[in-house]
Amino acid sequence: MPRTSSHVQSAPNRPTISRAQDVLNTFGLMAFNGYLLVFRLIRLILWPLGSLPKRLFLRLHRRTRTHGLSLIDLTGFAKGISHTPTFFQKFGEALQLIADYDPRRLARIQRDLKRILLIPEGAGYYDHSLRAYWTDLRVLGQPVWRIATFIVHESTHARLRAVGVKHRAGSKEAQEDWDLRVETLCVHEEISFARRFTDSAEVFEYLQKTLDTRWWGEDKMRDRERRALRGMGASDGLIRALSKQPPSK
Repeated sequence: MPRTSSHVQSAPNRPTISRAQDVLNTFGLMAFNGYLLVFRLIRLILWPLGSLPKRLFLRLHRRTRTHGLSLIDLTGFAKGISHTPTFFQKFGEALQLIADYDPRRLARIQRDLKRILLIPEGAGYYDHSLRAYWTDLRVLGQPVWRIATFIVHESTHARLRAVGVKHRAGSKEAQEDWDLRVETLCVHEEISFARRFTDSAEVFEYLQKTLDTRWWGEDKMRDRERRALRGMGASDGLIRALSKQPPSK
């Protein structure tokens, strides 16, 4: 198995910010993710600014820079507990694992991916507008080698977008086929990286079997958005309002 620190301890539970700042952060992050959910409705207003509003928002939160990437913790308000030390430590070790075993890959990651963002729930995807990998608190419970493969996976999405590979609008079946091909490629990149630090057939089989459960597609994306809002403490009524789909023509 990989040379990683399997004994990484969880960060101590302690309050991180004042009540007033807690409220501001909560409403700020809800507004930010609300922006993502209703992007179709407000993009005409924010379009001239591009990703500037999002990038300015990210500067309000705890961040560090390691191995050429920015790690930004957007969970500072979550349950009054700081997850920042664990996030910075485990993702820093995961990037070091990539540096140790596949430095050429790390160089590509540094070109294609700019930041890794932590939210409470509902993440696990690449956002090309920010060149960011969004992750959530569940991932912090994974071993460092698994976090490294997640980074490899999402950076493969970033590489495809960087070279201009994207799917043209088509039928639902064509989109599903495209998504499957892309996710299969990303998982194969995970396996290719894993072969550099372990010869465990069990690890390779585990990674391959992740394709048995589809985590992609429009329905999964909407579910992820709902879970992200719920993780930020949004009410069910607000979640339903933000998640409501426009009537089909």
